[in-house]
Amino acid sequence: MAIRPGWRSSKWKRHVVTRIIAPGSGVPIEDRPPVPTEDERCAVRDAKYAAKQARRAVRDLGLQIESRLSMSEKIIRMARQDSKIRAKLEESRPEEGKAEGEAQQ
Repeated sequence: MAIRPGWRSSKWKRHVVTRIIAPGSGVPIEDRPPVPTEDERCAVRDAKYAAKQARRAVRDLGLQIESRLSMSEKIIRMARQDSKIRAKLEESRPEEGKAEGEAQQ
């Protein structure tokens, strides 16, 4: 195999196979998959990166929606509590009015 320095593909691997000179494992060169060119490797890397960016965008959008939903749920919960408190206050006010009216007569 002929190798040359390339981009880092793992923690220890920093080389790229450019061509197969002689088969080393007993499999003929004709039966092996072709060695990708530099342009093909770049295209694969760019496609993987684009897919990663798309997944990240979907995840971030989902997180934004969840946070907005949780905020709206909090607002709804606060509004319900507020309406319960107002209802209790309104229930207690007529009793006060009746008591004041009876005391005036």
